[in-house]
Formats: sequence, structure tokens, C-alpha cells
Amino acid sequence: MKLEHQELEKIFCLKISAELSAFQYDMLQKERKEIYQAAYQIDSMINLYELLIERCRTMKEEVLIIAITVPELLHFLYERWLEYEDSHVEDIQDCMDRELEALKNIDKELKSLKHYYSEERMEETA
Repeated sequence: MKLEHQELEKIFCLKISAELSAFQYDMLQKERKEIYQAAYQIDSMINLYELLIERCRTMKEEVLIIAITVPELLHFLYERWLEYEDSHVEDIQDCMDRELEALKNIDKELKSLKHYYSEERMEETA
């Protein structure tokens, strides 16, 4: 019996929803400090879940079938993700450097305007 793509999507979505619910339940059983320490994992698991939900409509049937059969798919993908080079910190650093530079330029402009207007007022009072 061959399942239609829509049926496979539904099964897949139910599977990863159950996995995320189980993960969330396990997290909520932990102490606050442990939850805080797992913040990156929590965020990553939610991101993986959301991406999978979005992309399952375009996944090939064979990929959906394999993904359905992988136990703890979210955990598996999270562990694999940890093996990849993460540019997140570099991206934040780049953003921070650019924005601080922009603030520095804005500060220069403000000082220039302040200086301009203070000189103008001095000329008016003279």
C-alpha cells in the first residue's frame, strides 16, 4: 500500500511534533539552571522543527519515508548540526562592528551639528 504525499506529510508532521513535545516536556522537568544552560539546544531544536515543517511539503516521498523512520530525528539533526562550522557568532560580531561604526559616524555628525548651531547662536548674540 503506497501512501500519498499528503499522508506522508501528515505522519511526518505528527512525528516531529511529538518529538518536540517530548523534548519540551523533558526540558521542563529540569532545574532552571539546566534549562538556561540548554538555551542553545532549545533554540536549535525549535528552529529545526520549524524548518522541517516548512520544507516537508517539498520533500520527496522517499526522503519523507526515511525521515519518518529515523528515531528521534530532531535530536539526530541537532547532533549533526553541532558538527558543522557555526558562523553565528561571527555574524553577530560583524553586525556589531558595522552598527558601532555607524553609531560612531552618527555621533560625529551630531557633534558637528551641535558645534554648528552653537557657533550660529554665538554669532546671533554678538
